[in-house]
Amino acid sequence: LGPTVDIDQETVGSLPFSRLTGVSLPGGSTSYIQNTTTLQSGSTFYVASGTVAGALYISSTTSTAPVFQVNNSTFVILGNGNVGIGTTAPAYILEVIVNNATTNGITQMLRLDHETTGTAAAGIGAGLVFGAEVDDGTIKNIASVNGILTSAVAASYTSALTFMTKLSAGALTEQMRIDGAGNVGIGSTTPGAQLDVQATDNTNDLYSLRVGTGTAADAYHLSISTNSDIIFRNNLYIKQTSTSSISFFDRGGVEVLVIDDLGQ
Repeated sequence: LGPTVDIDQETVGSLPFSRLTGVSLPGGSTSYIQNTTTLQSGSTFYVASGTVAGALYISSTTSTAPVFQVNNSTFVILGNGNVGIGTTAPAYILEVIVNNATTNGITQMLRLDHETTGTAAAGIGAGLVFGAEVDDGTIKNIASVNGILTSAVAASYTSALTFMTKLSAGALTEQMRIDGAGNVGIGSTTPGAQLDVQATDNTNDLYSLRVGTGTAADAYHLSISTNSDIIFRNNLYIKQTSTSSISFFDRGGVEVLVIDDLGQ
């Protein structure tokens, strides 16, 4: 049995037109859709490929050749699965390129929106989830970055950017956020300063901030520069784990006080 084509004729108003309703091909046949007089060699087009009923299957002779393309570079899918928007040669699974006249500004290239069938409230947002395969072959969520509303009032809405990771069993948990004022909170969902670091448990000698020393001479563990007083509202503990001393210097860099490991 050879190939067959089904064509219906309909009338819209007073104008007749023909409509293609079906194409049947014998097994192993290859069909082509084209609007040129020269057939592109090596290209194939299938509907119901034989492996998945009703699937659309397009193949190419090389992995770097487009199997689907809109205009010159609007949207391209290569034979290796790479998708390009604004490029005909995507080097990554998804590559988006914008070419415009902007020389000193940002071009927004991706937008994620979250709509709700209910009434929006604080906490609604959109995010990106990162996953990876673990040793049993399954994919697990490992981190996420989320934009959320901290107030959903249309006239005065506020937002935050949150970062979530996973330490043990359970869901991803928030570890850091940047609020609408630009304050950064680590261990705090309501940072009250430009950098607000809070411990999440009461383990003895838990560090909220730990800065390592460098290899150069006079490298600092922690350097604080301020134009006003440094105030500690509770006790200040300075703990040494070696025989080194603690030194205090004046504004000219002259050592004015030394406390050794014995407290002298």
